[in-house]
Amino acid sequence: MFNTVTQNYLDRLTNNQQKLDKSKLDRYDLAEGMFPPSPAVIETLGTFSPQELSALPDRNSTQVRTAVAKFLGLAEDNIAVFGGADEIIEILPRMFVASGDNIIVVAPTFDRLIKTNQKSGGEVLTFNLKSSKNFELDDEAMEDLEKLIKESNPKLVWVCSPNNPTGVVVNIQLVGKLSSNHPETVFVVDEAYQEYFSLHPEQSASSLVNNNDNIVVIRSFSKAFGLAGVRIGYLVSSPLIATAIRKYQTMFGVSTIASKLAAIALKDIDHVKNHADFVRTQKTELERVVSTNSALEHVAGSQTNYLLIRHKKEDLFEIFLKNNMVTSDWRMAKGIENMGYVRVSIGQKSQNDKLKSFLSTIN
Repeated sequence: MFNTVTQNYLDRLTNNQQKLDKSKLDRYDLAEGMFPPSPAVIETLGTFSPQELSALPDRNSTQVRTAVAKFLGLAEDNIAVFGGADEIIEILPRMFVASGDNIIVVAPTFDRLIKTNQKSGGEVLTFNLKSSKNFELDDEAMEDLEKLIKESNPKLVWVCSPNNPTGVVVNIQLVGKLSSNHPETVFVVDEAYQEYFSLHPEQSASSLVNNNDNIVVIRSFSKAFGLAGVRIGYLVSSPLIATAIRKYQTMFGVSTIASKLAAIALKDIDHVKNHADFVRTQKTELERVVSTNSALEHVAGSQTNYLLIRHKKEDLFEIFLKNNMVTSDWRMAKGIENMGYVRVSIGQKSQNDKLKSFLSTIN
């Protein structure tokens, strides 16, 4: 499965009768599915009893809520579990937004954060971070964002950290300050890639939820935990919001298998740490190759398993595609339209070596 923009582009090529065998493309567009989950998770797959599979799951997902609470040093009342982080992204606008309300989305960002909010009937305002500032939400940008919040009085403000597609991390203390200054607005922090940045709760916006009851954090098991096919994610917030959002859940929406595997994955944090360390090392090497090629530039400081790069003169997506390599297409994404950016992911070493070799030849 390609990301939506990339898929649409490849479909247009196929429809135009250009020769393109998508099955033979080298994939550098993926942000998940490139590494297996913990061996303990794989071993657990063969241990499910017939009773576990035939009975309805625990509708409260108690097992994984307990594991997440322990992982983050919070109470179970702070946690709500869903069938993937996407489900949470869909529900939050339905909870908080009415027709005519304003919503702010900090861009560039994951396109679903924009499209889902547009479906709510509210007015989506994108706050575009500056390329000249490495797309960082620095003090100056925070002042401008706060000005926009005062002018528009949004019901929701969405921030992605580490950002998708830039990989840049937001200072969570600044998010805490914003939430304190604007108690009527709910601040949503999408931390789907947080484990690549840090496994320490104090470096996550989840550390703010007991002092700021208008902060919602979205986390996923799809990325660093390697469980995208299981479909499980969770929300961290005040007990008030966490309890309220459970009313919007599909009954029995999280399977017994998903809950058990996620809980097992949280017990093997060393696996996630080792995986993140490998990705960090490989990413550093990839950044070095890009930095030494005068034809290319990238967004510095990515704390994830991908880099956002572009060619200074040519269309980099097309350059890759002509060599049977596909990247994640961000050329027309909000906030970075017409800048020519593509996102390339860190995979297995052999994939990374091929990617580095190819990038070094581009001129």
